[in-house]
Amino acid sequence: MNSMLNSFACLTVFSFSVYIILRIVSRSFSAVPKNEGKHVQSSSVRNVDTQDIRRDMGFYESYLADLNTLYGTKVYAVLSLKSVVNLKRHNIKNTLLLLARKHPILRARVTSYHNTHASTRQFVINTEERSVPELRFVNTSNWQMILEEELIGNNERSNDQLFWKTIVTREQYEARQKLYINTLLFLFDPVIVDRISVVKFTQDFVAVLCQLVNCDIRVENTKTVHLPSPTEECLRPPFPKLLVSVFKQVIMKFQGFIRGPVSSHQKDKRCRFRAIKPLIVMKCLSEQDTSRLLKYCHNLNCSLIALFITAWSDIMSGRSGSARALCHRKPVTVVVDYRTSMTAELPQSYLSNSSSCFHLYLFDPQNNCRYFGSTVRDCENLLKSSIRKKKHLDLIWQLKYDNSRTDESSPFEIADIGRFSFNQTWPFSLHEVFIGASSRSTVNLTLLVVNNKLYCGMHLNSHFSGCADLLSALFARIVQMICH
Repeated sequence: MNSMLNSFACLTVFSFSVYIILRIVSRSFSAVPKNEGKHVQSSSVRNVDTQDIRRDMGFYESYLADLNTLYGTKVYAVLSLKSVVNLKRHNIKNTLLLLARKHPILRARVTSYHNTHASTRQFVINTEERSVPELRFVNTSNWQMILEEELIGNNERSNDQLFWKTIVTREQYEARQKLYINTLLFLFDPVIVDRISVVKFTQDFVAVLCQLVNCDIRVENTKTVHLPSPTEECLRPPFPKLLVSVFKQVIMKFQGFIRGPVSSHQKDKRCRFRAIKPLIVMKCLSEQDTSRLLKYCHNLNCSLIALFITAWSDIMSGRSGSARALCHRKPVTVVVDYRTSMTAELPQSYLSNSSSCFHLYLFDPQNNCRYFGSTVRDCENLLKSSIRKKKHLDLIWQLKYDNSRTDESSPFEIADIGRFSFNQTWPFSLHEVFIGASSRSTVNLTLLVVNNKLYCGMHLNSHFSGCADLLSALFARIVQMICH
């Protein structure tokens, strides 16, 4: 009799596990768009009564929204233009309105609804409403002070707020060159964009602004109403990772079934991150210095990321005796673009979040008597191996199957967002452009090459000894090793 009961119990558990696995697998493959060429159009749902365009937030977007609420994460751009004429306020406003017509996510707001399982957030676009982007003019040319103050503001958002804003500083006049310098700050919630998308946004801004000033009728672009698809609908999970994720979710569901329901006060024990005024440091290299740096990377067959990670780890190893120093033994966070992994290309007219990250574990440079170049090569091999294994997609699948630890942070986060060119069209030309991001990482470094110049933006969430000179120390270490 006991053997029959044991057999029946084993059969029940086995059947329940098979049922959950089949259900999860079917859901995962149903998330892949059937018509890859039209996946963007299929992601939006129209409400006939209110003439709204609606779409549920994806798993990754909801995760980024929670991070923004808890930690005040932002992606921002500092764009400086030089010209021989004044920059008119109405031209700035009209340019932003045209860009909001072109990129539908810039017109989106958020709303929530409740179903039988949980509360779900949605992107909403009112097609009959003329969305006016938030635009503010400040009577100071100190953009760094304004940006640092904006990043410690209230993270709570209302349903009528857009996911971005623009701040214009006071115009400066350079008497020697007889040029006007205008600086604009663009701040975005990471829910809708990544750092590469922000660069493309600034490119569009400069192009449309010049067209407006030059009275170009081609600036009247067609209004777009479709929202881009969620990240997980544009990617196919690798089969081994899919099996691992499914197995983990089966275990978690089985453990939850045994433990019973979780009380509400145990569901979320996270507390809000205490707002600390960040320190933002920017540096631009000349074309000659940038060429020299890129040539060094080319000769070593390595990336800028490997070069800067090695220099950072080398500097931190000398500060490891300090109690407040950043520990170089902790893994660094590397932000990687995953557009090449998508099953279908997103149209150019859509702004979307197409980057994720992975943790890179480094060796201790104090225990390795190697030359700087050899260390850079080792770091590059670790990077290539992690990207080849698509570790930057792990977070997305973990979020999809509810087995992710979202409380992980690192002392150093780095992103190389690529090489870009800005067209120099009269009357406005590029003076400087810096891209940055705030996150849970203590130090966040963004590398960008525009018009053959390297622009570096460093965002520091914690002020430790020597942090103001950290970016200069990084470059000094790199220059020192290049010269050897």
